[in-house]
Formats: sequence, C-alpha cells, structure tokens
Amino acid sequence: MEKQKISGALAPSLTARTGSFKLLSIFGISIHINYTWFIVVVLVAWSLASGYFPQQVPDRSSLIYWGMGFLASIVFFLCILAHEMSHSYMSKKSGIPVPRITLFVFGGVAHISREPGDPGTEFKIALAGPLMSAILWGLFFGLWVLFGTIYETSLISALFGILAVVNGAVAIFNLVPGFPLDGGRLLRAYIWKKTGNLNKATFITSQVGKVFAIGLIFLGFFQLLVGEIIGGMWLIFIGFFLEQAATSGYQQTLLRESLTGTKVKEIMSPDPISVNESISLNELVENFFFKHRFASYPVVKDGKFLGYVTLNHIKHLPRERWDKLRVADVMNTLPPELFLHPEEEAVEALSKMVRSGRGRLPVVDKEKLVGILTRKDVMSFLQIKTDLGIHKPRTT
Repeated sequence: MEKQKISGALAPSLTARTGSFKLLSIFGISIHINYTWFIVVVLVAWSLASGYFPQQVPDRSSLIYWGMGFLASIVFFLCILAHEMSHSYMSKKSGIPVPRITLFVFGGVAHISREPGDPGTEFKIALAGPLMSAILWGLFFGLWVLFGTIYETSLISALFGILAVVNGAVAIFNLVPGFPLDGGRLLRAYIWKKTGNLNKATFITSQVGKVFAIGLIFLGFFQLLVGEIIGGMWLIFIGFFLEQAATSGYQQTLLRESLTGTKVKEIMSPDPISVNESISLNELVENFFFKHRFASYPVVKDGKFLGYVTLNHIKHLPRERWDKLRVADVMNTLPPELFLHPEEEAVEALSKMVRSGRGRLPVVDKEKLVGILTRKDVMSFLQIKTDLGIHKPRTT
C-alpha cells in the first residue's frame, strides 16, 4: 500500500493526486500542488498581515504587511517541502522510490511507494524530516538574532522570527510519539525492533496517535468556547484528520500482513475475456458489451496485451462511425510499469493500483495477457481468509 508520509502540519490518508497539479520535479520527484494549498496560503498571509507584522513593526502600510504575509507563507511551505524532501532523500537512499510530493492545506505529504522492510530503515526515514525542520529552526533563529541586533525593529527580522517559530513547531509537533506522525514512526521502529512484531508496534503507536488526536479535538472545542474561532476550528480539523490517518495506517499494516507471501497468480482472474484490436466498434458493442456486460475489456493482438477499451471510449462517438472505427482507434494504452507479473507479490500489485488510481491491472507474462487483477479480487481473497480465520494478524 502506498505510504503517505505525514509531516508539515498534517496530511489525511487520501490520494493527494485528486485536485492537484504538477508544479515541477526535483531530483526525479514530482512536486504537486493541491488546490487546497491556496486556501491556507491566503489564511496564513492574512493572519500575519493583520496581526503579527503590525505588532512587531508598526506604522507600515497594509500593502507592505500583506506582501510580507505572503512572503512568509510561501517560505513556510518551502520549509515544509524541504522537510518532505529530506524524508524522500532518505527513502530513495534506502531503495524505496518516491514518485511525488504534494503540498496541500495541512502541510505536505511524500508518497513513498512502499513501507520500509526493517525498523532501522523506518527510523532513518522518519527522523530525517524533524531533523531538517530543526536545522531550519536553527538557521532562522540565528538570522533573527543577527538582524535583531543590527536593527531594533525590522520586517526582515520579524520574518526570520516567525519562520524560526513555525519550523520549531513543525519539528516538535512531528515528534509526538503517535502514528502516523514522525515521532510515532520512530516509536514504532523501536517497538518493532524490540518485539519483532510490526503489527503490535503499529497498533500501539496508532492508539497513541488517536489519543493525541482526540486531545487536539477537545482543545479545539475549548478554544471555540473562549472565542478563538479560527484556531479552534483548525485544531478540530487537524485532530479529525490525524485520527483518520492513525486508523487507516493500522488497517493498511494489517492488510499488508494478510497479503504477505501471496502471489498475483493466486488471486487474479485468469484467462480474461479480451477483444482483438482489429474488430469494429459495432462488433465490440454487440459481442462484448451487450453479451458479457463488463465496463471494460483488455485489447490483444495474437495474445499480446496492447491496452484496454471501455464503454466511455465509444459512447460519445456517432453510431454511423461504429462500423468504420476499429478498437485500435479508440483504445487506451498502459505504461509497462503498470503491468503485473504472475509471480509478483500481491502487496506490490495493490500498491500499483493505489498509486495509479486504477481498480484493475493486466497480468502479463512474456507480453502475453494471462489474467486481470482487480481490487475486488484482492478484497474477496482477504474476506475469505478472514471468514476462515486464516492468518489473522497478531497484535500481542
């Protein structure tokens, strides 16, 4: 299952690809911006422009305060990006690919392709983020002291001061020993090493994470009662997302444990109904969509997998063209990295599905289509194991 590394403020356990666009690539890692990111940039800028900067350096124009507010907000998110890049660098150094990082309303999320295979690797990856934030705190604190010494009141000094505060807060917040925060992953690595039981380690740290999340929610409601509306709502949202992430993180660990040792060939649907790339769309509709009533079909030529065709590919085309157009004219192709192999681990196959956002992937052996694996196949397999009481993960 794709790991979504929590840091910055917080990231929910969702695919941050939704509602996002690619900004650039750094060291082969795609940097994405979620549209919710713009909300928090404006909120942070407004908060600093209306409160912090006027208090620190009075008698400046509103335009200057707003400019400094936006500058501080952008630099803050660059610091979050540096936090995530440090996780990603350590992950790639450990042989775990990181396809992308997404910045969004609660901070940043590094999409690590798979969980670390041992507690030592987990510890190094988790520690890298808070360490980077601590380094940034030291840098901005030093600049704040330097400029504060030279200038009694300075917008630049105030800027460095608030950046020191937020980076220190990010480092401390992420060291809370509750999963899936960095501190929770550090504690999980320690318990995992001591007990040899990843499920137990995840269960303990996720429970700590839930307690911390509930504490944030209660603190948020308290702030609402005393009139701190924005701060209270923010804490409540963070608490709910953290509780969700702790729960889903533990469930994903159990899922991986249940699939460990299972090959794709054991749970795939073999010999799927496929269509030849040369048939007309009329034949496709009459002999496949009407007859078998599947929403999509793999496309082959002499048994070789070429791509897939769906009902959406043809339903908007004029019917008078159905006789002239071939399946090859409307089908979509898949990149080879999304092909599954019969001997591939089911855990890795499910990870590919999650990363690609696809509910079904072809199983290909020597370019020949031998099966299809769907999320339904995986869930049905797990349900049968659960009903039979086979391989229930231990937490004690």
